[in-house]
Amino acid sequence: LVLSEFPKAKFLLMEKGSQETELKELAQALGVAESVIFTGWVPAEELPRYIASADIYVSTSLSDAGLAASTAEAMACGLPAIITDFGDNRKWVEDGVNGFIIPLKAPEVLASKIIHLIKDEETRKRFGRISREIIMERNNWEKEMGKMGNLYQELIEKWKR
Repeated sequence: LVLSEFPKAKFLLMEKGSQETELKELAQALGVAESVIFTGWVPAEELPRYIASADIYVSTSLSDAGLAASTAEAMACGLPAIITDFGDNRKWVEDGVNGFIIPLKAPEVLASKIIHLIKDEETRKRFGRISREIIMERNNWEKEMGKMGNLYQELIEKWKR
């Protein structure tokens, strides 16, 4: 659907999964294999380079607990997110503010949101900036470890008495 409007678009599928072979065969059957790049497993130190090379982050996951690591990584790299509506996703992506929340198994809606962000660079960049701000504020390693340190200190003080 996206390629019919933007034939030069590329889709990067990262990681190795149980459906990789099936997805490669599907890409071939649909005639889009040249537009889909399967990276396989990517070492952690190389992830930022891959993520930062993208314009849009998409996750059509049907299950995840809390914030998916890949979503947090994409937001930290300043990408707008298009993610499915389940679990804690709405706590991190506000529809129309820093990305889009889409229904599960809705390829037409997904394609329309991707196309919208390809066409609208200003919105794409604004969503990305807001996503980064959200992660830096709410998922910052130093802040979270500081909270843990304070909690441990409180427990130590409590048990000293």
